[in-house]
Amino acid sequence: LRGGRAHHWHIDYLLAQARAEELWFVACQERLECSWARQLLSLPGAAIAVPRFGASDCCCASHLVYWRDPPTALAVASVLQCP
Repeated sequence: LRGGRAHHWHIDYLLAQARAEELWFVACQERLECSWARQLLSLPGAAIAVPRFGASDCCCASHLVYWRDPPTALAVASVLQCP
């Protein structure tokens, strides 16, 4: 999130044009990005912000989710868990 370096990941390009407002993370041994993206997209009002964003190395529709009216922190926390 620091910026000021060469663009390598999709998020680097996004942060050159936008500002991060929240950051959610869970420390876990498993890679859960695809699972979390699918679960977040299943929440009410979720939409794909940019097709294939962050998902060039998998078969997901996108890893960037958008809500006009964001879900509650509880709803997000309910899917961002380490099994």
